[in-house]
Amino acid sequence: MDKCYPPAPSKVKVHRLTSHYLSAKVWPRARSSDGQSGRLRICRPRVQFASGAFSIFDCRLPIGPAFDIRNSSFPEGSLVDFYDVVRKRLSVRSYRPDPIPEDVLARILDAGRLAPSAKNLQPWKFIIVGDPEVKKALVPACRGQAFIAEAPIVICACCVVDQVWKGMGGYWSAEAVDITIALEHIMLAAAAEGLGTCWIGSYTEAEVRRVLAIPENVKPIALTPLGHPARESKPRPRKPLTEIVCYDKYQ
Repeated sequence: MDKCYPPAPSKVKVHRLTSHYLSAKVWPRARSSDGQSGRLRICRPRVQFASGAFSIFDCRLPIGPAFDIRNSSFPEGSLVDFYDVVRKRLSVRSYRPDPIPEDVLARILDAGRLAPSAKNLQPWKFIIVGDPEVKKALVPACRGQAFIAEAPIVICACCVVDQVWKGMGGYWSAEAVDITIALEHIMLAAAAEGLGTCWIGSYTEAEVRRVLAIPENVKPIALTPLGHPARESKPRPRKPLTEIVCYDKYQ
């Protein structure tokens, strides 16, 4: 597989505020299984990666005690529904060796490129590993997680330290936050394409540096395999919104 992905499509409409396609259509209210409603207002994007289009809609979602977006239903109408993507993104720890088409990889990586960052400094660098020997060498560097080498591609998301903003909270670096946002964009885009990923934070930094020849001014933050799942992953429990959301002040 050519490791350099092709240029982005030439016909791209860009909205002056969002850099995404926008629609004035407003979706009806969603309902949870218990029929309760709440006051959390969120944006509801609908994503169509096959054409490069993004549509953003706004709706009010219920957050009663039994609300779980994984059990909610939404109107059909576009290739991929954003909330379906969120539901389907699971940690995959078994992969088929099937190669990933270049255009698919390009869309996934471009989703990471479009991520926000502190001061828009975009301090990321993504190492795309396709060489089987390098992938094997990453397994002991990632503390024996052998499934990493099964995937056709491993992505190592790094921060170029001298490019990152260091004023978050008045005193700390945005390196982990910026790179985490970008990698999550990549993982959601992969889910939209029907591919699996798994956040790898258990690794020995010095070994990852050695295997991937990462210079001192660049810090590896996280890795993920990328490929077709060999078997279905099952969702793990999540805390209810009522446990993690409060209003106006910390409670």
